[in-house]
Amino acid sequence: MEKNFSLEKIGYFLNEAWKRKKQLTTGISTNHLDVIYKKILESGALGAKLSGAGKGGFFLTVVPQHDMHDFIRLMSPLIVTPIQISSAGSQII
Repeated sequence: MEKNFSLEKIGYFLNEAWKRKKQLTTGISTNHLDVIYKKILESGALGAKLSGAGKGGFFLTVVPQHDMHDFIRLMSPLIVTPIQISSAGSQII
C-alpha cells in the first residue's frame, strides 16, 4: 500500500465531492438525505458522498475499521454493507 495513503484524505475528498455536487442544482439532495449524511458523520465516518443513480442511490462512506462495529450499530435501521480497501485492487470473491 502507498505510504501516503490516508483514510482521512479519502474521507475529506468524499465530503468535498458531496458538497460540490449539492451546489450543482437544487434537487440533488433532500432534507432526509441531509439528515442521513449528518448521522453518518456523527456515527464515526470520516466522510461520505451520495452515489448511484436516481432513487436507487447509496452513501459511500469511509469508516476506520476499529469504529465499524459502533458505526453499524448507530446507523441502524439503515443497511450498512462493509467493504475493504486492498492493495490488490478489485477482485471477484
